[in-house]
Amino acid sequence: MIKHALIFGFIGSLLIISWFFGSYIITESNPYFSFWGNLVIVIVGISVFFSIYFYAKPLDSFSFGQGIAIGGLSLLIMSIISATIIYFVVNQYFAEIIELYKSESMVHLVKNKKQLTDDSSQEIYDSYLKSIPEINAYNSTTRYFISNLIVPGLMLSVLSTLPLRKKVEKNENVN
Repeated sequence: MIKHALIFGFIGSLLIISWFFGSYIITESNPYFSFWGNLVIVIVGISVFFSIYFYAKPLDSFSFGQGIAIGGLSLLIMSIISATIIYFVVNQYFAEIIELYKSESMVHLVKNKKQLTDDSSQEIYDSYLKSIPEINAYNSTTRYFISNLIVPGLMLSVLSTLPLRKKVEKNENVN
C-alpha cells in the first residue's frame, strides 16, 4: 500500500506543481486563488481516484477503510511534496506571485467594502486590511495546501471509494 501511495502521490504532485506554475505562466493570474488555479481540485480528484482504482482493481475484496487509507495516504504524499516545492519555488523565483496575491486581495477588499462591513463589521474589515501586508509564500502555500488539496482530496477519496468497494462472495451449498 505504501509503495502504491508513493507512486501515485509523486505522479499527482508533479501534475499539481505543473498546473500551479502553468496556470500562472499561461493565464498570468494568481495560482493561489483564481478560477484557473483552483481547478487543481480536478487534478487532485483524478489522482486520488486513479490511486484508489488501480489499488482496488486486482483485489478480490476491497473495503471502505482500505479506500480511505490508500486515497488519504496518496493525497498526503502528493500534497506535502507539492506544497513544499511550490513554497520553495515561489519564495525563491516567483515572488511576483505573492505581490499579485496581495494586490488582488486589496482590490477585492476595497471593491467590496460595503458588503463586507454590512455582513460583518468595520473591525473585521480593518483586520483583513491589516493582514494583507503579512501575506507571504508560507501562509499562502499553507492555505493552498489545506483548502485546495487536503479538504477536497479527502472528500474525493470518500466519493471514489464508495463505488469501488467489493466483497468476496461466499458460495454456500445448501442441500
